[in-house]
Amino acid sequence: MTDITPMPNNAENYYRKAINALENNQFNKAIHYLENSYNLESNPLVFTELVKLYIAFNKQEQLTKLWEQDQFTLDFISQSAELTSLYAQSLPIMSPTSESLNKLYQLRDSIQSSTATTELNKAITTISDLLNVKQEINALTTDERVETYAQQLLEKSYFEVLSKLKLVYQTDLDKNLPLLKALLNDENLLNFIKNDILHYIIINGESLDIDYTWLNVEKHIQTDQLKPYTSTQFYLKGTRIIEDYFSQTDPHFAKQVLELFNLHAMVFYPFYDDGIADPQKWLNYTLLQFGLENDMIDILTEQEKEYYQLAQDELAQLFQA
Repeated sequence: MTDITPMPNNAENYYRKAINALENNQFNKAIHYLENSYNLESNPLVFTELVKLYIAFNKQEQLTKLWEQDQFTLDFISQSAELTSLYAQSLPIMSPTSESLNKLYQLRDSIQSSTATTELNKAITTISDLLNVKQEINALTTDERVETYAQQLLEKSYFEVLSKLKLVYQTDLDKNLPLLKALLNDENLLNFIKNDILHYIIINGESLDIDYTWLNVEKHIQTDQLKPYTSTQFYLKGTRIIEDYFSQTDPHFAKQVLELFNLHAMVFYPFYDDGIADPQKWLNYTLLQFGLENDMIDILTEQEKEYYQLAQDELAQLFQA
């Protein structure tokens, strides 16, 4: 963080609370404190931190409100490389339209910073890609077109599929839902990707009653009975025991293990009881794999080890070059 500029006491206190929350990965608290600070004093430092968090968590409405303040004209933004970069990252979230593209081109023509130009070019590419995907989704007016588009998408690498889905999610739900259903029905698509689709559907409140191939096992799912994986008991217990374990040992590996647990939790979702029901056993086995422990009790059964390896295989396929 840069040096804190002078602020009224209350605004400064909120800012310091926000920084403390960020250091502890309490992002919602950090946003709350930064918003309180900025409401008391329109400090540029607080503005920057808020924009970064809004971008990270895709908060369209809040981003738009910040940038709609009178002082943020294109001329004003173009005078600062940092503001230009932040605006370039914000605009695809706020308003992915042809008008937004024109704004980015205008900014690019009026600045000299190579760093800001890089961000502008990224934003231009993002918005252009999204506009193209919107046109593609709007053209899926028959079952045959949906099936053809789904098959063409599935011919790409898994990472490309997931990247394309991030754009599809930004189109209208009533237009993209037939495609998402077709992808969920594919037996060979990675569980991780199908569960990413499920989360999009759940978060948007759409109710689906579907057959579902979960790690090669036929299942049935009703999305209105599901909640995001981060709200499940498996996930909440798992993150707690991982944090507790590393608070007593070497915190160096905590982030790495938490990241792996997050990825496995997405692969196993939503049938944790049928895979690895106890996150403590998952942690014990992972510690053995990492060489952080040599003698652990309650490690996985042979069947659970197979599920653990299935998760590892999925992640290897997803992130391979």
